[in-house]
Formats: sequence, structure tokens, C-alpha cells
Amino acid sequence: MSETRKLANRYELGEPIGRGGMADVFEAFDTRLNRTVAIKILRSDLAHDPAFIARFRKEAQAAAALNHPTIVAVYDTGEDIYGEGRAATNVPYIVMEYVDGTTLRDIIKSGRKLPPERGLRIIAGVLDALAYSHRHGIIHRDIKPANIMIARSGEIKVMDFGIARALADASNTMTGGQTVMGTAQYLSPEQAKGETVDARSDLYSAGVLLYELLTGRPPFSGESPVSIAYQHVSEIPTYPSEIDPAIPKSVDSVVMHALNKAAKDRYQSAEEFQADVERIMSGIPISKESQPKPKPQPAVKTQVVTRTKSRGNSVLVLLALAGVFVGGVTVWLAMQIFGFDADSRTIVPSLEGLTVERATVLLQDEGLILGQITPENSERPQGTIISQSPNSGVEITPGQIVNITVSAGISKVTVPRLIGLISVDDARKVLADVGLRLGPVTETDSEQNTGVVLGSNPPEGTAIDAGTQVALTVSSGLKVIPQVVGLAEAQAITDLTNLGFAVEVIQQIGTPEQVGLVIAQAPKPGTKAKFDSLVTISIGVLPEDLPPPLPPEPAPEGEVG
Repeated sequence: MSETRKLANRYELGEPIGRGGMADVFEAFDTRLNRTVAIKILRSDLAHDPAFIARFRKEAQAAAALNHPTIVAVYDTGEDIYGEGRAATNVPYIVMEYVDGTTLRDIIKSGRKLPPERGLRIIAGVLDALAYSHRHGIIHRDIKPANIMIARSGEIKVMDFGIARALADASNTMTGGQTVMGTAQYLSPEQAKGETVDARSDLYSAGVLLYELLTGRPPFSGESPVSIAYQHVSEIPTYPSEIDPAIPKSVDSVVMHALNKAAKDRYQSAEEFQADVERIMSGIPISKESQPKPKPQPAVKTQVVTRTKSRGNSVLVLLALAGVFVGGVTVWLAMQIFGFDADSRTIVPSLEGLTVERATVLLQDEGLILGQITPENSERPQGTIISQSPNSGVEITPGQIVNITVSAGISKVTVPRLIGLISVDDARKVLADVGLRLGPVTETDSEQNTGVVLGSNPPEGTAIDAGTQVALTVSSGLKVIPQVVGLAEAQAITDLTNLGFAVEVIQQIGTPEQVGLVIAQAPKPGTKAKFDSLVTISIGVLPEDLPPPLPPEPAPEGEVG
């Protein structure tokens, strides 16, 4: 009989209770605290990158700071050695709260249809968790049924906060082969395009989840992840009430508001989304922004080219596909009329500064095809080409694809909530997620621990250009050392450690009345010191309680005393 696998000489692994593309989840027993836990162990093939391991650990620690009834708690993190010898790998694991229940994915796969009221109640719990995490600067990035637990008691629990971020940093949303990472059905348009995301990306994914809870299917499906991602960017989903007439029109409005392609047109906070959900459940009219609007009509493909000058990135994606089709027809005709063959060569023209429409025509004239269009924020005029591949002047055969990068202009982003973050590094990550940079950092005295963010300039909610610096004010961590002379030893240690000070205890001869009490301290009361500074306290003892002095060390041989 094989021995029970044990992690950190503490966690006894039991049966597997979940399996995903990134990790396996086991029921386990914490022998130190005598409680059942769940342990997520990352796949060994994802653990070869030291930078990824460091980021995974840091994100898990950040997620552990989240303490909310609708979030599966993270208790501990560590690394397990997998394999032997040179093949051994340190595999990260996360110790989480064990939830006695099932995932929302299993409920949906069972074919059970949830009534609209139950779907709304579930999404309200998910939004409650997101509102809390967003206030603490953590974006989930992977809201989907597999990450939502329904406890037997009916409680909603969201899990895997922070883990998706570590995985996203280890691999872009799109790989070079255009393979979508993660679950394509729940990606936001900005995730599908490989752009930086903010909290509103989670709200789009929550809208997809609500759509599926109401209708029994996600808004988009396809034969491949890429085709589904394309629909998130460019297609308009069918209204839920058209699938199930029992769904109220007010619910249609909330779902479609959450599923807007542009983040600025969606709900701007989880609280705002949650408020409308709760209004519907209470029979109260929803907010004006979510009122029913005429259903948009899909754009006719022949109109795409004539409407691209002031359109967003979704049109660029449509235009790329149109370019491939039109370019392919053009090349075929050119080969028939002008006699191009496999040995023909043509020079790639310079496309820099041109519009997509002009570049398409120019490439067609050379028998080439417009390929992938990648939008990128830039100070160059919006809609103009800023780079191409292959470069201009390269000689290639007709019929090949030329990919381009198009300026999306300087985008505006909203300064996120930074107050309360526990370090400058955390603030830097939150800013980077929305396309902003960390500016000057100023320390000021505060009762908060060292490095906790107290304010930002510009402040939270301000709309500024992407790439702008945001200055921070952080706590110096200086705290006043209290008066502990006269207190019992245990009480003095408790008071000092609760304030974040390290304590050193020494013994000092005192009177019988002073035995066990603090009779001196250093530094003096009222002194300001940083978190974890050392405070020495002297505890009164009687002379006979002091340990005997150590005997003098013998002199080295050959030395005369």
C-alpha cells in the first residue's frame, strides 16, 4: 500500500476533486490545523520558468489577502518537488478553503435549466466578489463556470483570483500561432485582441456567464477558439429573450449592456452591474444607462471598407478578413490575366502612413494580400499604418500576405483605485494593467504599515492618456512606540507586536514588586519607528532567578595568564 502523499510535511493529499488545463485540485487534510482544505497543484510542465514561479507565488499571496464571504479563501502557498535528479522540478501549489459543493460548470453540463431568478442570484454573488477584489486592485481575468462554486448551503464562491494573472503573464492571450489561451467562450473583446485589460473585462465575462445561466448556452460558439474570439470582437449576440421568451426585456438590457464591445460602453464597476441585477430581482426599474435600446443590425460586409476611418479595432478585424478575401480574388485574377507563376517576384511596397483602404489597393496592385491587422496605441494619426511585415523593399512571390500594425491613437484610461494597496510593486502592476506608468513616490507618516498606498495624483477615477505617469503617496510606516513600562511581560509583547514591532526581552534585577513586569524599555515611549523595528524590554527578576554566569574560557595552550 502506497504512503499518503504529503506536502510541506503538513498537508495530506486525498482524492482529486477537479482537473483543468492548468492544474489539478485535490481534497487534502491540514494536519497542523485539523481541517479539510483544497490544494491546487500546477501542472509540472508550467513550472520550468523561474520567473513564472515567482510571479505565481506573488499573485497567490496577493489573492490570499482577499477576505470575503463570496471568495474562496487562499490559506497558504508552497512548492512541491516533482521528479528526481536533474529532472526534478519545483511545482507551485496553493492551499485553499474547501467548499462542500459543486462548480457551476458541472451544474450547466448536467443539463439542468436554472430559472432566471436563480441565475440572477448567482451572478449577484459573483459581482459581489468582483466588487471586493476590484477595490483591492485584483482583476480575476478568468471568470467562467469552472471558477464558480455553489456550496450545498447555497452560497456562491468565486475562486482562482490572481492565478489567471500569473498564467497570463507567462503566456500572451494569443500565441504566435493565434491560439487563444484560456476559455474562449468567456473572453472579453480586449482579451481576444491581446490588449491590456482592466476590471471591466471581468464584467464582460460576468455578462457572458449570466447569458449562459439564462439561456443554457454562451452567446458565441464555433469550431475553434479563434473563431469564437473573433465573434467576441465583432459579432452581436442574440438577445436572451429571443432564445427564451420567459426572460424579461429588462434582463435583456442588463445582459447586453454588460456585453458591449467597448469597455467604456459597459458597466463601469461591479457595483453598478450588481445594482441593476438587484433592481430586477426586487422589481425596481433599472438604471437609465441600461434601458432597452434598439437591437443593432450586423454590418453588411460591402459597407465595411467605406466606414473605417473613425471606427474602432473591431472594424479593423473585419477589414482584415475582407482584405484577405478581396486580395485573394485579385491575386487569382492577376495570375490568370498577367501570367504570374510560382517563379514570379514582386517588391513589397511601403505602407507606412497609409490608411488600411489605401494599403489594400496598393497591395492588390502588386499581387499581394492584406493579412493580419494589429491595432496599437500610438501618437501617430489614428487609422494609419505604423509598421508592416514583411518590410518594404523585400522581394517576395505574388499571393503572399503582408501583415500591418495600425495606430489606434492615444487611448484614454481611468486611474484605478490604488489606495489601500500594500506595496508600490502592487500599485505598479495595477497601473500597468490599464496602460499607465508609476510616477514619483512620496512617503508620509501614517499609522498604516510601510509602503501602503495612501493616495494618487491624478486621483482615482480621473480619465488620462494611456502611458501617463501616476504619482503615489505611501506610508512611511513610522509608528509611535507606546509606554509599556509597568505592564506584564505578555501584555507588553502583545501590545508591541500588534503595532508591528519586533520585541527583544532581557532580564534585569528589580524589586519583588517588579518581578514579571517591564521595568525599562528602549527606545523611549513616544519615539517614532518603522514597522518591524526592534523594541527591547527589561523584565524584572530577583537576583536568585538570574542564570549563573558562564565560566571564563580557558586560555589557549602556550599562553601565560
